[in-house]
Formats: sequence, structure tokens, C-alpha cells
Amino acid sequence: MHKRWILMTMLLTSVLFLSGCHLLTINHRISESTGIPIPDSIRIDYEDTHGGFHGDGETLAIVKFDGDTAQSVRAEILEQADWKRLPLTESLGVMMYGGVKNVITYAYEYAELLQMPHIENGYWYFEDRQIESGLSREGQDLFPRASQNFTIAIYDLNTDILYYLEVDT
Repeated sequence: MHKRWILMTMLLTSVLFLSGCHLLTINHRISESTGIPIPDSIRIDYEDTHGGFHGDGETLAIVKFDGDTAQSVRAEILEQADWKRLPLTESLGVMMYGGVKNVITYAYEYAELLQMPHIENGYWYFEDRQIESGLSREGQDLFPRASQNFTIAIYDLNTDILYYLEVDT
């Protein structure tokens, strides 16, 4: 009986430890991707559907900043060359909100998945993670591909909310 109690305690401790690390991992992952330091104390609402053999899926995250942290994030964005002032490029706009490009209607609506309103006052960050791509930061030619692997983040200056999306198909 005593060994069973010890085993159950160790198992519970491991589960609690790993679930706590997972929360820190998303903060670190977004920070590494965007260059914006996100303190471990900030709670991030997110969903990650990556999994399976190929690791396809989406990571959707909403990060709310306030006070000094929001001011720090704003300052950091201004220092980062990879962050651009809105509006999005045409291709990224179609990717986020759906629309028409080159006479083809696209039904992408990642903004809706993120429950993100149309943001006009803010900044955006984009990283093309497609291995054979040479586009790195602009997203001009996302549509003729058989798969998509990119990260986009949009920071709303009016609400101090960061919307973060990773897509792997």
C-alpha cells in the first residue's frame, strides 16, 4: 500500500510539473518566434492542434498585455525590424480574412479562428517557415503552394492584445 501511495504521488507530481512547463513553453515559443519577450507570469489563451505523423495543425494564441508590460512590448516592437506597421500585405490580408487574389476566391479566415477583429492600428510580424521558400518576411507568394508553413502575429495598439498564429499543413 505504501509503495502504491508513493507511486501515485510521483505520478501526480510529474503531471503537475509537466502541465506547468507547457504553459511556460507557449510563452517561450511565442517570444522566440516574434522577438517579443513574454514574461512567464502572463497567462496565454491558446489552442494547439499540431499532432499526428506530419505535425500538421495550427497554434492560435491571444496574449493580453497591460500596464508596464504593454509599454515594454510596444517599445520592443518598434525596435524590431521584422515588425511592420499595419495594414497587412495583400496576400497576408487574404490569408487572415479571406478574399480574392488573382481572380481566385480564398476562404481562409484565420482571423475568425483567432476571434480577432479587423485591426487597423497596430503592427504585424510574418515568418515564412516553408523550407524551399525564399520569402522569409513578406508573404507575397503564399498561394500557389501545396502546403503552408508560416507564423503571423498581429499586435493591436488599441487593446494591447497580441494575436499569434502558426500554420503547418
